[in-house]
Amino acid sequence: MRSALQNVLPPKIAWRKDKKGFVTPGEVKWLRGPLAHLIESDFNKLDFLNQHKVKRIITDYKNGDNSQALLVWRLCTLAYWQKHFC
Repeated sequence: MRSALQNVLPPKIAWRKDKKGFVTPGEVKWLRGPLAHLIESDFNKLDFLNQHKVKRIITDYKNGDNSQALLVWRLCTLAYWQKHFC
């Protein structure tokens, strides 16, 4: 597989395996703080997902279960993106 930046970055950097994506504190800190309104998004519009599972995950999170916080964050940001950009 060819790296998009292989002509820009040294091979040692372009092909390293310990890279990490952008990490945010959003999963808990933001969703239980200044972005708490995102948890009230209309997740029904994400009709390509299993709505029963989405509802259960969101309800559990609202009830204080942080075990699926990363997934909740992703659902919230996806619902926001769909509402504002589709």
